[in-house]
Parts: sequence; structure tokens; C-alpha cells
Amino acid sequence: MAAAIRHRGRVSLSSPMTRNGRRRRVAVVGCGMFGAAVARHAAQRADVVLIGPERPSETAFGAHYDEGRIVAQLNFDPVWIELVRASLAGMRELDAELVRVCGSVLAIPEAEAPPVVEAAAALRAWLELDVRELPVAERRARFPELAFEESETVLFEPSGCHFSPRRYVALATAAAASAGASLVRRVACRVDVAADGVEVELDDGSCVRADAAVVAAGAFTIDPNLLPVAPALRAKSETYLLAEVDDELLSAGLPCVARAVDDPELGEVYALPPITYPDGRARIKIGANTLDDCWLETPEDVVQWYRGGETANQAAVLRRAFADLFPDVRVRSWSVGRCADGYTTHERPYVDVLEPERLVVVTGGNGRGAQVADGLGALAAELVVEGEWTSELPREHFEFVPAADPWQGTQLLADRKAWIAAA
Repeated sequence: MAAAIRHRGRVSLSSPMTRNGRRRRVAVVGCGMFGAAVARHAAQRADVVLIGPERPSETAFGAHYDEGRIVAQLNFDPVWIELVRASLAGMRELDAELVRVCGSVLAIPEAEAPPVVEAAAALRAWLELDVRELPVAERRARFPELAFEESETVLFEPSGCHFSPRRYVALATAAAASAGASLVRRVACRVDVAADGVEVELDDGSCVRADAAVVAAGAFTIDPNLLPVAPALRAKSETYLLAEVDDELLSAGLPCVARAVDDPELGEVYALPPITYPDGRARIKIGANTLDDCWLETPEDVVQWYRGGETANQAAVLRRAFADLFPDVRVRSWSVGRCADGYTTHERPYVDVLEPERLVVVTGGNGRGAQVADGLGALAAELVVEGEWTSELPREHFEFVPAADPWQGTQLLADRKAWIAAA
């Protein structure tokens, strides 16, 4: 296959129709958050085939089988902020009740706070976004269940919210189907591009043929059979805990929390407020980067991680992080969850054309892709259906990067700690 091609502006498609006048047939590989988002936006103007299993199995997994993802606009990256805002609008279009506003809190050690406080002031001026610093007395009064150090700077965004990724995928898939998309509940094993179209080979030996394809396979995009050019993309193991708590906490008004910590065993802690899970139980979700996180080098590694990767050390440090943040909250039971996410070399998602008229890729959430999935799906759908970049967001920020050594993207926490120790 040819090397990845850089495109700017139009990509030689004059309309969503093929040359014989029918609508373009588009295969979307991957039915997680990115794939469902692409399908729901593309199905309005193309004949879409959404490919992917309906639920996890021994060989098929996904990152969206959960009930909680944080959405917050307090960010240093204006491109990311615009994606968040577009995605919020898209999610509310699907279902006004999908997004639950609860507020979000960002806690930072005092020494690291000045640039974050400055960014919050800029956001207030630019977006008229309500972001305020909470004095010690106010945060104790507002959120008595949360424990912060007096020296921590705590910023509060009242519009912060959370949503169910599982429900988003169901809604977006249903919207695509209502617009005429067909669903193929198999795993895609290979994508081949030819002059007259694409062919997607499935795990049962059958094939789906289409005019074009979008590869939106999450961490599984590292599979060398899915793209003609290996991406600069690494799949990372992610571990989280679910703490079952008393139902009374559902009405406590707890916010989403992001907390930068100076800890030898973990970093970048996040927590969601209590959410009712499908079994009717209320759970607080907490996660963080840990020293035991690892790169998953192959699709088989990703599968093995989901099946039963070792999580004992991660669970122990996350329980300690929970106790630090919620010291007086009673936990009725604990359960551990696993996730795998794709990280790109420039730390923004790849949304790009690899083969003109035939192949688009959207991947690389970098640990926070759920909150921008709907916006990314709209960008990828525009590329595959219309063949052009119409967004005001700079296209170069989403350019595909081919694999190269050494890795230039996000480093594991263990590697960061080792580098600091050696410096």
C-alpha cells in the first residue's frame, strides 16, 4: 500500500454520490464511541454499514461498557475545548437527559497552580465560562464528603458533567439505524483498499464491500491489518475501581473530580460522583495513572488485558486514593475494571484521509476521547462522505502520523518517574 498521504481542503469527492448516481456505501469499522459517532453522522448522507460486536466476548472488547465519563471544559487546549462543546451539543441532540450536570472540580498542588488559575481566567473571558476558585471554607461547606489539603488550589466549574458511554453508543447506533444504516455484528479482521472500493474481511470469513471505509477501532487500531500504514499509536492499559456506596450519596451533590497528586505510585486521579449502574447499585468510579500501567503492543495483548490482566497493585493504590479523597464514605463492595485507550504522538486524535476517496481513520482518545467522540465522529463523517474539511478547527491538529522510533508521545508514569529520578 502507498504511504499515508497528506491532504488539505478538498479530497477529490464532488458529492456524497458515486459516479453512477447512487449514495456512497461506507463501512465503519468499530462500533464503540468513535464508530457509533461516525455512523450516526454519516448515515444522513450515505449508506452506512456499522461493523462490530454488540457486546464483549472472549475475543471482542471495547472501552465504552461503563456508565461514567467526565466532560469538563477547563483545559489548556482551545481545540479540545471546541471539540468538547460540539460533542456536548451532539449528545444533547440525541437525548437531553444523556448528559448529567453535576459540576467538576480540579485540584492542583499549590506550586503548580498559577498557570492553571491563569487559564481559568482566560476561559472566563473567552467563553464566559464560569470557573471559580473555591476557598478552603467554601469547598468544605459545599462538598463535605471530599477531603483536600489546605495547600491545594481547587477550581470549580459548575457546568461540568458526566454521561454514560454505553448509553451514548446505544443512542448513536439507533440513530444511525433509523437513518438507514445496517449493522454487522462481527469483528473486522482486515481492511483492503482497491481502486474501485474497499473490502472488510470479518472474523467468520465473510466480507463487506463498500465504496469507502472509516477505521474507528479504538485501541485495536494498532492492528496492522486495519490500516495500510502503521500509525504512531500506542495502546495503554487503564485500570479503574468501582466503589459501591450507599444510595443516600446519589443526592449528595458530589461533582466530578480531577486531582493532580504528588505521589510516588500514582498520578492524575479522577473520580465521578455516585452513578446508578444497571444492577441498581450506586457506585463511585475512580481511576488514575499508576506505575503498573503498560503499553499493549499487539491486538492480542489488548484482548489478554481485557480478559484478565493483573490489577492487584493498581487496585491497592486506587483504594488508597479513594480513601484520601473520600475519607468518611462507606464502601459496601469493590470491583475492578479494565480499559484500553489509544495514545497518539501529538496527543490529539487522528482524523485523516489515508487513501483518497477510500479510507479515513479516526482514533486516539489519549485517555479522554469519550467526551469528544461525537465531535470527532462528525469530522470523520464529513471527510468520508463529502471529501472535505469544513470545520473551523485547524485540520493540521488532527493529522495522521505514521509509526516511527523512538516514540514521541505520552510517557508511562513509570517512565516519567524514572526520568525525574535520573535528572
